[in-house]
Amino acid sequence: MKPRSRSGSRSPKLGCNVQGRAPCQSLWKATSTMAYLPPLTPNLAHNSPSPDLFLNLLVPHASRWQNIRLVIPSPALETLSALTERDVPLLKYFKLVQRPDQPHIDTKWALPRIFYGPNLSRISVLANNINPLDLPLRWSQLTAISFVHMGPAWSLGHSQTRQVILDILSRCPKLQSCKLLVQGPPEGDLPHSNIECPCLHTLELMCDGAPLLTAGSVLTHLSLPELRDFKLSGLGELLSVFAGESLVSSLAASVRLERISIHSNTFSKSSLHDFLRGLPSTIRYLHITEPLHIWRPSIVEVALDDEVFAALNATCCPALEELVINSCRKVSDEVLLRFILSRVATLKLVDIKFDREREVDILPHLEPFLEAGGKASITYITLIPPRFSPWMGLPDAPPPLVLPYQAPEF
Repeated sequence: MKPRSRSGSRSPKLGCNVQGRAPCQSLWKATSTMAYLPPLTPNLAHNSPSPDLFLNLLVPHASRWQNIRLVIPSPALETLSALTERDVPLLKYFKLVQRPDQPHIDTKWALPRIFYGPNLSRISVLANNINPLDLPLRWSQLTAISFVHMGPAWSLGHSQTRQVILDILSRCPKLQSCKLLVQGPPEGDLPHSNIECPCLHTLELMCDGAPLLTAGSVLTHLSLPELRDFKLSGLGELLSVFAGESLVSSLAASVRLERISIHSNTFSKSSLHDFLRGLPSTIRYLHITEPLHIWRPSIVEVALDDEVFAALNATCCPALEELVINSCRKVSDEVLLRFILSRVATLKLVDIKFDREREVDILPHLEPFLEAGGKASITYITLIPPRFSPWMGLPDAPPPLVLPYQAPEF
């Protein structure tokens, strides 16, 4: 553990990270920003300590928990199940990360009653065999939720479909921020309903399967008058047709929307072009990440190139103040320069991290933008050429050159 020492006999106050030292460190993580706990000194002499060791030391202090993050294997839920809502009167934020445990992946463990804590308003669960709808939560008082998973979606013990997501949102009238995994693609029509989310300002959808269709199908059933920040990720299919009409029209209906964050591999070239062209005029912040597809990098088309980037002309997102692109590969320096100079009047920040070497030095030409108060951070990578020898692979290659050792002078 990493307690922050204080003078005198007062018990140490736990910092942002409370961790059991080895071997407990590999089993548990927890935080409490306010609770004063006595020093925890697990017996490290045992080579194979009980997996509940560190948790058993924390549980007696549950009455002082306020913000807790736990990384635990599935069986440890049994230890937590001994606690009830009366044991955690101060708990406001609870994050549970369920360590993948193959022998227990299909086991239904008792869900802790601390989820029903009287002041619990923010909840985050990363688990494969916990259905959010089964959690004993005070749904009506939740302001922030995160229900995602660890590993591939097919390993989930339940289906987190569009209908499940809509059921979750319908239970949370005070919800302000949420991050949700949505499994697709959409199959069949959902009941015609309009779920009111009057306080929701931040929405992140991680879509598994047909992300544009899936996200659009969810948004068409939501009323989001306060939505300001929308994030979308998920690996898209290589389609030549645009599948995001419902997504774009739903975002356009959110009149306060200011920030869009997307992964470019959610789109094909044509669908990304049409998505950018369809963004509402209220957008002020645009963040694009270009993930490298580790499974099929050679066949996945890079969606963001000069042609697609040109969709961001002066008539598209006229209020844009901030553009951030991570791992940009196919946008040229000249096209980026033209974009920046065309928006000197409104653009305030450009942060581009190129995943390639610099082709043209555009910094001297950015003077009008910088003089107008704009800020630019444009970085490139430097490729180190391989050290090949012309003799490599030849049978008569000379031996490698070895320089004699010379002792340093003192």
